[in-house]
Amino acid sequence: MSIDQCQQLYMDATFRTAPRPYEQVFTILGEYYGRVLPLAIVLMTNRAIGHFWQVLQVLQRKIRRATGSEWEPEAIVCDFEQALITAIQTELPNTRIEGCYFHFNQSLWRHVKDLGLTRAYRNHERVKKLIRKVMSIGFLPTAIVRNNFALLRTENRTRRLFRRYPGLVEFFNYVFNNYINGNFPVTLWNVYDRDMDCRTNNNAEGFHRAWNNRVQVRHPNLWIFIRHLKDLQAQTNQGIRSMDNGGQPTRRRRRWQRLENQLQRLKTDYINGVRDVQRYWNAVSHLVTTF
Repeated sequence: MSIDQCQQLYMDATFRTAPRPYEQVFTILGEYYGRVLPLAIVLMTNRAIGHFWQVLQVLQRKIRRATGSEWEPEAIVCDFEQALITAIQTELPNTRIEGCYFHFNQSLWRHVKDLGLTRAYRNHERVKKLIRKVMSIGFLPTAIVRNNFALLRTENRTRRLFRRYPGLVEFFNYVFNNYINGNFPVTLWNVYDRDMDCRTNNNAEGFHRAWNNRVQVRHPNLWIFIRHLKDLQAQTNQGIRSMDNGGQPTRRRRRWQRLENQLQRLKTDYINGVRDVQRYWNAVSHLVTTF
């Protein structure tokens, strides 16, 4: 089993266990028969676009040499790291890039706090509902996101809240300038056609939590890092053998499976006309804080 056999990849980095002088541990994980496994770990001295290019180019050369064909994964889930996104677009132009929806919401929530809107969110139900609708807009079909954002922004109820809470105007401007008409296009963070496993980068983040716990110390020396890397390689090989022999894929926790069922039911209602777009959007917005 090798990285070119996985059509769904996850890319993420951790800084805590990078041995000096390296800045980060960059990891590529892949889904293999329903289990997500680490397939490549790279020590990087820099997060500049050129360094991500180098990583992808080296992998492309090695895969081409080993298989005689180009490396073209179907999709890569990653955070909103502009340098990484640009490198993927350049080196893997046919690969679909899927931004992590959890980090999309984190970005919006940080801006809510930076604008001093936390108290209004907690104490004013209409403010909470408005912000949640913005945070859940990625669950609308891509083609109608821009129009529905504009409609929400210009509703009379929204305008009244703008007058009372000027920070909301800045919040809407931030979302528009960055995610509706900015560096991160709607197709990057829209999750209407994604299932839960492809909606977030939780697989990679969960791996890094386990990896950091395994290494334990911050910025270990290189030899300690390599020792843990060898142990990880043995564990990964065991996981591959298990899946080759018909092992069980990783199961979702009940909480996440229940949430996925709710979202799919709402989506089916919308597709079948049981709920119009506003009723569908309102219902989804009540689930958004789970992400």
